[in-house]
Amino acid sequence: MPVNPNAYPCEPCGLLGDSLPMRDLYKLITKFSATDSPVLIQGEAGTGKQLIARALHQQSQRRQQPFIVFDCQARAQRPGQTPLFAPGCGETNVHPLSGSVLQAANRGTLLLEQVQGLPLDIQEQLLRFLQRKTPGDVDVRVLATSNVDLALAISRGQLREDLYYRLNVLQIIAAPLRERFGDLAMLANHFAQRYSRENGRRERPFSQEALIAMGEHDWPGNVRELANRVRQAQALAQGNRIEAIDLGLGIETLVTAPMGTLHDYKHRAERQALGDVLLRHGGNLSTAARVLGVSRPTLYRLLHKHQMR
Repeated sequence: MPVNPNAYPCEPCGLLGDSLPMRDLYKLITKFSATDSPVLIQGEAGTGKQLIARALHQQSQRRQQPFIVFDCQARAQRPGQTPLFAPGCGETNVHPLSGSVLQAANRGTLLLEQVQGLPLDIQEQLLRFLQRKTPGDVDVRVLATSNVDLALAISRGQLREDLYYRLNVLQIIAAPLRERFGDLAMLANHFAQRYSRENGRRERPFSQEALIAMGEHDWPGNVRELANRVRQAQALAQGNRIEAIDLGLGIETLVTAPMGTLHDYKHRAERQALGDVLLRHGGNLSTAARVLGVSRPTLYRLLHKHQMR
């Protein structure tokens, strides 16, 4: 899977971004897709962990086979759903994988979402399956996600430590949106185009005030929150542009940073200026350099210095 800096590596998966964290992610997807080892994908809610898992599947040799998502927390709370292992599999006449989710994912990929939500007895069965101690000819690559501190889950007895190490052969950390400098405007425009097509409404650009408000927001819900706010804005916008109020955002007052050295203040101001210009001009480096009054080589040096590229 070649890494194209101007596109996402797996368009049907919905991955989008050209920031340094996303470029690093694309490289990991390329490497990890070539193996059958388990991958543990961790990150905050809304960072696209399932999209990463789908990209790993669609770039692998299993791409033509099933991709099954098993929500460990939801399944534990909703009896009657297809189980991970066959019910009563401890009985001698019941095959442990017959009629199970694992059997449905045969030759493909199984994604265990919120893996710490699995009951401990099922965790034990999963561990045996991954160790190939459970009989059966099912061939499944297992991926797992979590948005909680798994070390804490282990200490609380919610997750088996031996299962954690069996799943954490390879690891991906999904970057939060607030660390993906330069991707915010690209993502916002992507969602605006998508939802305007879906709703049959005229596409509206974002006003400067809306861009500033998005840049000042911390995005605790990450990309999922951004998508929801843009969808809301498309429905609410009345003028020629999407305004901050349409996004449910206001022009927030900047919180005074802790006192520091002159170097600290200059460093924060430089980083803020870079982020603001990249956001307002959709990540266009030529325009950003011109607006900031620096050469492109100087802009590249500054972006590298602040780990924004």
